[in-house]
Order: sequence, then structure tokens, then C-alpha cells
Amino acid sequence: MSAAITIPFRGEPSLPLTADGGAAEADAENPDADPDAPPPERFREVHRLAATVAVIDRDAAVLPRGAFVVDASHTVGKNKGFEGLTYEAAGTLANYYHFRSPLSSRAKAALAKPGLVRPSDFMDPCSEDSPKGVWALSYDPSGTQIALRNLYWTGYFFFHVVDSPDYGGVYFGDGLPNLDLAFML
Repeated sequence: MSAAITIPFRGEPSLPLTADGGAAEADAENPDADPDAPPPERFREVHRLAATVAVIDRDAAVLPRGAFVVDASHTVGKNKGFEGLTYEAAGTLANYYHFRSPLSSRAKAALAKPGLVRPSDFMDPCSEDSPKGVWALSYDPSGTQIALRNLYWTGYFFFHVVDSPDYGGVYFGDGLPNLDLAFML
């Protein structure tokens, strides 16, 4: 239901919503209802917000190559030895991966097979996202950091400090996807 709503958030978490995003009418009191029973759950703006945050995380949360590894028991965890990407590697989109459970069959198979798993095999690379050009990668003027922006979820920003284990991402947007992306590419 959240994906069908295309209007901006209103800022009222308890506001009941309809399928088109309008406010639902208040529930009429039912005299036959059990007074001790909890009221029926309705789709509210807080539910829409939670679903939107999950979709943005799935589509846009990224990390640099090697920041996470798979141990011998096939558990994914933070790489304590990660020293960052070099200047050349940081400028290549293929060195950034989605921070989520893999969606591609190649990455799923790499996690399922016994033995060691290379860092580039168990995550989905951003360079394979569709449509091509959904990611904008650029260096800062000093050349010490890269900035990665998602053009579908405008407001998502990722940074990585070159030759350093420092990286991070944040989303400051309106929660609506950029449906004009096809015209931008």
C-alpha cells in the first residue's frame, strides 16, 4: 500500500491513510464491540514511513569493497582490517556494493557454497544497478574523499575517505523516488 501512495508525507505518524494517500475517515463507534478489545490496526503514516525507509535502505545503502567479509562459518561481518580504497579504486563504481542481503543469484550462490568467499562475490555491486547512470560518483576538490549520490532516491549521499577506513551514508530527502530519472539520463 505504501508504494501506491505518491503524495508527500504529512508529518502525522498516527494519521490513518487510504490507498491513494488521503486521510481515512475516523472509525465509527460500534456499540456491539468488546470495550476491552484493542482497536483494529489501520494503515497509518508511520507504517508508510517504515516501508519507505526499508525500500530506501535496500536500494541506496552502500559500502566500499572490502569493508565487510565472510568468515569461515559464512557469517557476514565488519572487516576489522579494512584500510580503505586507493585513489584509483575509490573512483570506480564497481568498488561499491549494496549493504543488504544479496538479490542476484551470483551473490546468493557465493554465500551458499562451502569454503572461502571473496569480498566482491557475496554482495551486489552498484555498477550493475539498472538503469545505468543511477549513481553519480565524484571526488571532492582536494581529491581525498569521494561522494556517491543516488539519483533515484535524491537525498541519499555516501562518502568514503580515500586510503582510510572512514565511510558513511545518509538520506535527507522527502521519501519520494525520482520518477523523472529516465529524462535525466
